[in-house]
Amino acid sequence: MEKLIRRPSSSNLRLSPPSSASAMAAILLVLFVSVPSFANAVKSDSFTPQDSFLLDCGATASTTLPGQRVFLGDQDTSKYLAYEGRDIKAGLALDPAPLFPAPDVLIGDVGSQLFPKGEYHGLGNNAYQTVYRLNMGGNAVTPQNDTLGRTWEPDHSYIDPSVAASNASVSPNIITYPEGESPLIAPPVVYATATQMADASVQVPNFNVSWRMNIDSSFTYLVRLHFADIVSKSVNDLYFNVYINGKPAITGLDLTTVAGGLTAAYYADFVMNSSMVDNANPMTVQVGPMNENTGTRNALLNGLEVFRMNNSVGSLDGEYGVDGKFG
Repeated sequence: MEKLIRRPSSSNLRLSPPSSASAMAAILLVLFVSVPSFANAVKSDSFTPQDSFLLDCGATASTTLPGQRVFLGDQDTSKYLAYEGRDIKAGLALDPAPLFPAPDVLIGDVGSQLFPKGEYHGLGNNAYQTVYRLNMGGNAVTPQNDTLGRTWEPDHSYIDPSVAASNASVSPNIITYPEGESPLIAPPVVYATATQMADASVQVPNFNVSWRMNIDSSFTYLVRLHFADIVSKSVNDLYFNVYINGKPAITGLDLTTVAGGLTAAYYADFVMNSSMVDNANPMTVQVGPMNENTGTRNALLNGLEVFRMNNSVGSLDGEYGVDGKFG
């Protein structure tokens, strides 16, 4: 469907609940407006926050914009996707944006807050923008190979130093999901590869493998870590620590216990507030073995997602909400 917008208009699409057993069809929305320069429109007195395109997807909707940035809606909002166009004087052409139902399991309500330490409640009441989605130790995962049409970028360009890491992989066919967990969180191909320590004989390290990513310090972030023990030969043999921006996220992680066995998928969500973020320094995720004599000295990570959370005025891009309020 293509729509040329020349006057105020509105569209509503009813979204059916998703089914994990069936493919989700994408609805392509292409919006065109006919003034040559968006930059000039921003400077124009006639361009106001009320002229923005508003996408309110409700509990089961998701919108993917160019660059595979995914926005998830508030589960307490409408079941409809609403769009209202205004007389925007901007030459703005959006590429086709796939719209698909997002299962409720994709974002839970409770995560771990890094600082101050504790539980974070209300994850389901936020909107999210994907900043990074990395597949550790493997190639890019294309939408055709993902359970929700996402793209996962290889992690090698974010490892610092790269010599500290090595790749590990198994067949995706042997990846299992604990009862109640879903492949929609991440596909088997993500859990089937990992970045692990290159030299497990390093003595008493605090961190051994590090990933560094630039983020905007004015927002809070949801950091999702994906794990599967694909390197151990027996259960309860691998224990390691995980740090986010230097703060302990998980201490003594035994994947075979929390996930229920070898090659079993496991993920954990952490909220990193803006006080932990510094524009002058990249965000870091680090894994390293425990200092105690607790089995094989190794550490790994299979996948990483970093989501920007909306600020106090509901914005994912800047300090002003669509109503002009300052966050």
